[in-house]
Amino acid sequence: MTVITSASGLLAMLDEEEPALRVHALKNLNLLVGQFWAEISANISTIESLYEDEAFDHRELAALLASKVFYYLGELTDSLTYALGAGSLFDVSEESEYVQTLIAKCIDEYMDLSVKRADSRDPDGEFPLDPRLVAIVEKMLDNCIEERQFQQAIGVALECRRLDKLEAAVARSGNSRSLLAYCLQVSHSLVNRRQFRQQVLTTLVRLYQQAESPDYGSICQMLMFLSDAAGVAATLDRLIKGQHEEDALLAYQVAFDLFENEFQQFLVTVRDALPDPPPPLAPAPPAPAAAAAAPAAESAAAADAEGAAVGASANAAAAPATDADAAAPAAAGDGAGAAAGDGASDVAGAAEAGDAATAMETEEGKGGAGAAKADGGEASAATAAAEEEGKAGEGKAAEHGETAKPAAAEADGPSTMDTAEAAGSGSADAAGLGEGEASAEAAPSEEVVYADRLAKLKGILSGETPIGLTLQFLYSHNKADLGVLKAIKQVVETRNSVCHSATIVANAFMHAGTTVDTFLRDNLDWLSRATNWAKLSATAGLGVIHRGHLQQGRSLMAPYLPHGAGGGAGAAGGLSGSPFSEGGALYALGLIHANHGESIKGFLLESLRNTSNETIQHGACLGVGLAAMGTGDEEVYEDVKSVLYTDSAVAGEAAGIAMGLLLVGSASERAAEMLAYAHDTQHEKIIRGLAVGISLVVYGREEEADILIQQMTTDADPILRYGGMYAIAMAYRGTANNGAIRQLLHFAVSDVSDDVRRAAVLCLGFVLCGEPDQVPRMVSLLAESFNPHVRYGAAMAVGIACAGTAQRSALDLLEPLTSDGVDFVRQGALMATAMVLMQCSQEREPRVVAFRRQLEKAIHDKHEDTMCKMGAILASGIIDAGGRNVTISLRSRSGYDRVTAVIGMALFTQYWYWFPLLHFLSLSFSATALIGLQGDLKAPKFDFVSECKPSLFAYPPPAVVASSSTAVKAPVAVLSTAARAKGRAKEKEEKKEKEEDKKEKEGGEGRGAKGGVAEGAAASGGKGGEEKEGEKKEDEKKEGDAMEVEASNPTPAAAAAAAAAEPKKPAEPTSEILHNPARVLPAQEKYIRFPETCRYAPIRKPTSGFLMLKDRQPELPEELALTDGPNAAAAGNSGAARTAAAAAPAAAAPPGAFRRSGGGGGAGRGRGGGPPPPPPPPADDDEDEEEPAPPEAFDFR
Repeated sequence: MTVITSASGLLAMLDEEEPALRVHALKNLNLLVGQFWAEISANISTIESLYEDEAFDHRELAALLASKVFYYLGELTDSLTYALGAGSLFDVSEESEYVQTLIAKCIDEYMDLSVKRADSRDPDGEFPLDPRLVAIVEKMLDNCIEERQFQQAIGVALECRRLDKLEAAVARSGNSRSLLAYCLQVSHSLVNRRQFRQQVLTTLVRLYQQAESPDYGSICQMLMFLSDAAGVAATLDRLIKGQHEEDALLAYQVAFDLFENEFQQFLVTVRDALPDPPPPLAPAPPAPAAAAAAPAAESAAAADAEGAAVGASANAAAAPATDADAAAPAAAGDGAGAAAGDGASDVAGAAEAGDAATAMETEEGKGGAGAAKADGGEASAATAAAEEEGKAGEGKAAEHGETAKPAAAEADGPSTMDTAEAAGSGSADAAGLGEGEASAEAAPSEEVVYADRLAKLKGILSGETPIGLTLQFLYSHNKADLGVLKAIKQVVETRNSVCHSATIVANAFMHAGTTVDTFLRDNLDWLSRATNWAKLSATAGLGVIHRGHLQQGRSLMAPYLPHGAGGGAGAAGGLSGSPFSEGGALYALGLIHANHGESIKGFLLESLRNTSNETIQHGACLGVGLAAMGTGDEEVYEDVKSVLYTDSAVAGEAAGIAMGLLLVGSASERAAEMLAYAHDTQHEKIIRGLAVGISLVVYGREEEADILIQQMTTDADPILRYGGMYAIAMAYRGTANNGAIRQLLHFAVSDVSDDVRRAAVLCLGFVLCGEPDQVPRMVSLLAESFNPHVRYGAAMAVGIACAGTAQRSALDLLEPLTSDGVDFVRQGALMATAMVLMQCSQEREPRVVAFRRQLEKAIHDKHEDTMCKMGAILASGIIDAGGRNVTISLRSRSGYDRVTAVIGMALFTQYWYWFPLLHFLSLSFSATALIGLQGDLKAPKFDFVSECKPSLFAYPPPAVVASSSTAVKAPVAVLSTAARAKGRAKEKEEKKEKEEDKKEKEGGEGRGAKGGVAEGAAASGGKGGEEKEGEKKEDEKKEGDAMEVEASNPTPAAAAAAAAAEPKKPAEPTSEILHNPARVLPAQEKYIRFPETCRYAPIRKPTSGFLMLKDRQPELPEELALTDGPNAAAAGNSGAARTAAAAAPAAAAPPGAFRRSGGGGGAGRGRGGGPPPPPPPPADDDEDEEEPAPPEAFDFR
């Protein structure tokens, strides 16, 4: 066998004139280039000249050889250039390292040119594409499709922006639905340009619609991203017009999924784009029997209305002042003022209906916190006054007849459950059918069914149905531990206003959305010590507690709202008369109606116009910004801008934030106007408010915001550069964009301002919130920075991105920061750790127990810094937020960002400068509940299985609070030398006692000899007995010592025997039965199973959230859950009840008024408005026992 040791001979042939010799040399050199590339590289110029010689017929062969030589030299660009010149000789299907490397280089080059061409105005002139480069990429894609490597082909097609190849891959695949789901997933992770992502989603929508079984959920999610409200409305309308019930269930499920993204302005547009229901048919003449029964039914309805008025009046007198404002209009039959939201005074409306009760409550409210505890006589007087007023209401209702009935129902504000029930049960009434005809008709007409479905669909899109159901769940499943708050209150010094305010905020977080304010009402004297801005924050905390109480939110806050034409302390109306309470109440209304403020926006805007007090303007701006979030309302914008131009530092800061909230995600040109005013004003608070507001304007705009971001990040003012960091975070939230991350890291290590550096690191959490696993690794070095502001930012970034995940790498990074030497670093680390450990059990992460003890220690330690103590108090509220039934989630279950949650978290981080903004964190809370619903949007009772240990996702045990009157004996340290000395002294005493006993025995023996033989024998026997007893004691002592030694050092056999003797704990079950609705954590979703024997089957894979169910046995009677509230009590479950409700809707009893109760077991239930019901009385209570008068509305003076 011939061995070739050199390529010199073949290289010499390249200089020959005969073309055949040159071709022979090139062919052999191509085979030997891997071995002799170093030798061949010396003649590379000759090979290049052959390629450039157009008269040479085998130029492509020379190009292939030159490409391989440059490849081995590491010059990939030159290698790719000659590989393109090789034409068909460059085989892309070859699996050699050379070919694969050049293909990757080719794709990278093609991708780079494609992106540049897309951003260029003249792509063909500036960045032309080499046809040979295009041919190689297309050939490679075709090979992938032929070999059925569809995912690889789709990935390359997306990166190369070849949507035609993406469609070809989907068309050739047999399982188009799974492949389309993969396309949708990678379109958010691989595509970094928003404009191209929209093109991809448009293509995917078309492909989804062409599939045999379209995924309407994914279609509507993509249409939402494309802002195609008309397309979503058409899809939902087509579904609810379907012949099968499953189509309507699917429409409801899609609407619920869209609601979770919290893009409410888009959903309102979809709701308005849906067609109106068909007009009702002409009413048929009543049958004789029905005509005869009409007077009786009318009289019964009037009696029900009178009874409802009496009950409402009695409740208004016995309830606090806030409750009276909600209940008194119902007694008068004039509820339009409370429901219309037109700026009319709630207290004035209440005075017309019940002057005595309202006047008494107003006077008591003015008396301060000391008058909050009414005695029994005052309660009796209030009840008597209410009864008299109720009689007056009865007369008025009888006088006006049917007019009083709808007014009473409107004043009480039926919940979403009642609205849905009325829509479902009123089908026959909507069609104009009489009661007899409705019962005789077997099935409703198609128009009636369509109108019913349309009403329910619009209720979901408007947010009324999901918010009402969530509110009922949070109330009924509240597990907040009041013992934790009581322990904090006992140790917090009253003089420390920081910790006092932090405790109030922690209570708001702990009861967010539960409507339970028991802690506040039980500690009115302590609460009244809040002054000035702390009073505003405390009042706003009620908005967090009652968030989502859309029906009666204004009535709840009525005692604190400004009612006069002018603002300030002199304005008439509110119980407190303090501008801080009034501003806080307006702020609270915004929190209650955040992102759903259609009904309250007018009142807030009117309140803003009618005041010149900067404190009230501050609260009104925040409130109206929250209520009108993302609407871009020109009228609201102009009014807020007029407040900004007053150049008041206090009101201007809130106005800047409100303008950002109003224009969220619009990328409006008004951002330039806001930036210009930020340069003109001299107030840092206004500049900061505008900077944060501008960042909200560019929310989600990605590359479209780059110009504005460049202006802000290069500004000389550090406050505007600070806003530029948040602009990057908001524009690229959840995208993990490399350019945004690189920019933030640059400012984190190079800016001269500590505020900018802190914000840059913190904003990494927003950009990477979609990939939380990367954040601890990304900020690990920054967490060790010498700059404490950078360390704080690293801690908060981890908390924001990894909230609710219990991620171990995040806890490993945060653990040393909780003991940092700087107080505000410890503060941020404690709050971030609480975010990460939300709803985490000891079984899932054992460190949660130690962390709770650390919080308790920091709060109780008198020598702890105030900032750290504040962080510990807030962390105690965050870790148990929402009655331990919510978590912080910046992403929806469908993978899209939750707009309100991201904005709320961004504004929460501004508490560094302004502590009332702490309440914005409540916007990030998401209920972890699985709520199964059937076609009528009711929650039936059924069971499903969680196939994991119950302790893995269990509620934490209630905190054990030690009593202050019980003295706890501290352990005493005993030294080893003292123990030995004590043992020696004991041995000496025992030895001395034995000697004395021996002497006594000897004296007894002598006396026995003189006394006779019998006594001597007795003495001898006694001596022997004593000796035996002494020996027995010695043996027992030795045995005891031996036992002590064995106990301290047990043998394996002894340890096993002791373990066997102990009673064994029963083994924990491996699964758990859950009842609808149930608390289901995101990490628990994969364990949820519906048994085959279950009556209800989900229409999609069961996850947490709202889940539509198909009833497999509709002929059986059903039992409903979530019926412990007053709003659900009036809903009829049977068909007869629905028919009766349809025939006489006004005769139904209105929901009960608000009541107060402390609850039990640390999960006290307080305020009960629409969803919050009064708790049932204990079974062992005496029914005749008089209920104590509840406390009145708390006054902070």
